[in-house]
Amino acid sequence: MKMKQKLIFTNQVGEAVDSLVAGLGWPGVAVITDTGAAEAVLPLLANDSKAVAGATRIVVEAGDEHKNLESLAGIWERLSASEATRSGVVVNVGGGMV
Repeated sequence: MKMKQKLIFTNQVGEAVDSLVAGLGWPGVAVITDTGAAEAVLPLLANDSKAVAGATRIVVEAGDEHKNLESLAGIWERLSASEATRSGVVVNVGGGMV
């Protein structure tokens, strides 16, 4: 199965996220981010995006020392607890850690 990728360059990130999520037709959204982006970026994005504002938020510690199986297991546990499915939408906010 070939996956399509779509690059979007915009200053209206919240609108773009909402449009993409609506186009996928799935109401369940999870946002995965690290502590740095959760503080600096996530509030701004949540203000501009209904999908992000209502999403399950999964925040992991920033830094290379947290790039491990324990952090991954925590992400999977939170996704499972929120009843995420493989048809759900996961929005990753930030760089390196996520």
